[in-house]
Amino acid sequence: MRHRTRHESNLCSACRQPDCDCSRFCRPGERRHPRRTDQGLPRRRHALLRRGDPQQREDHRLHEAACRRTQPRVPRDVQGSRQSRRQTRLAVMSARPACAIRPLDSRGVVESLVSDFRSRRMCDLREPGSRLPHSLLPRGARQTQPLAKDWNKLPMTRPTTQIFDAAATARLIPYAALVAALKRASIEYAQQRIASPERLVVPLNEGGIMLSMPATAPDLAIHKLVNVCPANGPRGLPTIHGKVMTFDADTGETLFILDGPIVTGRRTAAISMLGVETFAAAAPREFLLIGTGTQALNHLEAIGELFPEARVWVKGSAPARAEAFCAQHHDKAREIRPFTQDGAAIPESVDVVIALTTSRQPIYDEAARAERLVIGVGAFTPAMVEIGARTIAGSALFVDDEAGARHEAGDFIQAGVDWAQVGGIASVLGNPALRPQKEPVVFKSVGCAAWDLAACRVAREALSGG
Repeated sequence: MRHRTRHESNLCSACRQPDCDCSRFCRPGERRHPRRTDQGLPRRRHALLRRGDPQQREDHRLHEAACRRTQPRVPRDVQGSRQSRRQTRLAVMSARPACAIRPLDSRGVVESLVSDFRSRRMCDLREPGSRLPHSLLPRGARQTQPLAKDWNKLPMTRPTTQIFDAAATARLIPYAALVAALKRASIEYAQQRIASPERLVVPLNEGGIMLSMPATAPDLAIHKLVNVCPANGPRGLPTIHGKVMTFDADTGETLFILDGPIVTGRRTAAISMLGVETFAAAAPREFLLIGTGTQALNHLEAIGELFPEARVWVKGSAPARAEAFCAQHHDKAREIRPFTQDGAAIPESVDVVIALTTSRQPIYDEAARAERLVIGVGAFTPAMVEIGARTIAGSALFVDDEAGARHEAGDFIQAGVDWAQVGGIASVLGNPALRPQKEPVVFKSVGCAAWDLAACRVAREALSGG
């Protein structure tokens, strides 16, 4: 290593000139820049100032000016010891703008900058044709040509994917728009314009399951992942967790993510309302909800929104449950009453009965009536049954998903129905003349991912301002 002469040792390490304003802060031979406390800058990155290129010093000055716009002020009480200064310096540097660029070799030319660099207003300091500040180059790289691009015209990165919680998801998919979207999706699904394969079931710990349900259409693609964990009750956690991811059908990019349980609950209630709209002879005046769980609440909200003048009866596994449910959600409908007469016949004024339980014994097994529509929702496995064989035997039978109902509609499976006599709701939606006239109807819904896709269409329309 060559020893410096005495004359060289007395030169300022920053500007390499004797008797400058900087040199009075530096001892002979010391290769560090003065602290510059008047500008609030700690000692850091002095390699730029050790170089004699005025352009590099100017780049350094501009870069430090931009950093001071965003870096937090350092409290005086944490600058005491060397260790605290080091910690403060690291904290300040971590708060600086992200000025990363694409990797370059030692003789490469800067082609582009990341959009975050422009978003933090560093572009205000440069003009097209100027050089990039040396402090922003990777170690060992040097810029041999000026920038060829206008920094203000650099492409921005894609926005962050929006994730909506339960409340926001509910606001995006109102029931009226959801029923219309489900009507369209039902017809497209029957025409195989929507692909919705059978759901994949994967076991989790303690009897839980993970459900994977994708669906695609020419305009949209979705994938719903739902975890059902029955052991969550003692933990104080919801039994169902999940998300519905929405994708662009052309590029595959993620558009937004909705809350899975809310999408499932609202589209299930909406498909029941579509059944009422399709099969009821007239606008219902009275409903009976059998069940007091989450699905009962979703259906109560849907009835209150779409049939605001209707009266709603609620029947629970015990009279106290029905009374508590009505007291808690009395504001969801114009009139809501508990049905507490065990063993009593359902009033003849009830136009629609909706079963919303996971019972393994029939909870509704009355004689079929032409003026009453019966809808089964809760039984989704062959071992579950809500509607008895007596009701099913005297009714015209319809389902929302003909393929899924054959191995999920426990009511029909246990009744031993002839599946050739079971129709899909899409056939009636496409041709209203096929709706049974003066004949009792039982409509069974089992759900599929195509209905989740319909909900995502509604959300996309709301987000786009349509």
